[in-house]
Amino acid sequence: MNRKKKIVIRATLLAIIFSLIFFLLKKGYKYYDSFLLFGKNYFGIFFIPVTAVILLDIFFTFINSRKKRIFYKTRLFFFIIFSMSVSLTFVLGTLAYLKKLEEANIIDMCLMDYKMGFLMTHFIIFIYNSFKLNYIFYVSSVLIFISLFFLTGKEISRVIKHFITCKRRKEALKLEKALLAQMQEQIAIKENLEERKAEEYEKQNIILETVIKEKVEMAIENDTLPLEKVDEKVEENDFPKEDTIK
Repeated sequence: MNRKKKIVIRATLLAIIFSLIFFLLKKGYKYYDSFLLFGKNYFGIFFIPVTAVILLDIFFTFINSRKKRIFYKTRLFFFIIFSMSVSLTFVLGTLAYLKKLEEANIIDMCLMDYKMGFLMTHFIIFIYNSFKLNYIFYVSSVLIFISLFFLTGKEISRVIKHFITCKRRKEALKLEKALLAQMQEQIAIKENLEERKAEEYEKQNIILETVIKEKVEMAIENDTLPLEKVDEKVEENDFPKEDTIK
């Protein structure tokens, strides 16, 4: 859709909205009761949701982003399918469980008990008369599941991503703690080895000093010390006497 068509469609929608607002402000109060009665009779408890769907659909048309517009309108579409499928399954399932599944009971339950309106009642009766009950339950269950997927798929994916992120963080913390404990253990082992080496070195020095002392004492006792005798030779230098000059 090009830019000119978008402008024309939006201008037409705005004109319709402002016309309805003007009509409701000027003469709407005269038809308010009739309009409300019409909505309650035909839509019943779905009158407010139907009004909200129509307004939201108009609002979503003004979204510039095509992806967001398709996303919200798809959710709106599946919300309608979900509501109709749940209503159909609830009414037929309840009457089938109570063994009162007849057209008269469907009408009484839809209009008198739950006030679903003429349109929903006609829809449920048409489906009941056109298809087998088992097929109705199968198809409606599939539609409910698909609708829930499109309605809550994004939120479910966010929740799943959140749980995955939390799980990864916990695993990262566990790994970090394990690595830290391993490093501390290695440092402790290294320090212990260094202490042992220092102790062994000191023990070897003590043993060496002890052995040297024992050998020296034995040598002194046996008088076998390798002492170097130094002969001191006194050299007498005869200095010639100088004749004194008289």
